[in-house]
Amino acid sequence: MVGDRGEVAPFHIHDSGLAPKIVNAHPASDAPLPEALPSELCSDVDRMACTAHRAMVPDHAIVGWDIGLSGAGAVMIEGNWNPGTNVTQLLGGESVCCGRSGELYLHALQQVAPEIWRRAKPIQRDNP
Repeated sequence: MVGDRGEVAPFHIHDSGLAPKIVNAHPASDAPLPEALPSELCSDVDRMACTAHRAMVPDHAIVGWDIGLSGAGAVMIEGNWNPGTNVTQLLGGESVCCGRSGELYLHALQQVAPEIWRRAKPIQRDNP
């Protein structure tokens, strides 16, 4: 999880049902994990995700944009229209409702008219 000024939150790992623990090095290579990312890289990632979102799925509240980091900068990998929240919660060490994703989900749900809620099925797709 990267903050507004490029600061990187502590990384957590989860091992065989044990409680998540904070790590300071990559578990495979033992390379130290960064405490911050360069601001220009963060700007590139934000710009890439926002551009893709506006162009492809402006009606979706949340898309899980997988963006890699390379020597040449940000690289788009894929977008997940229904992203899982377990990795976000694991990395951040808190419930998804406590962060930006929770705010976005709440905002999207507040836009749904009551009559649509009343007709909703337990499992429903936008375009059946």
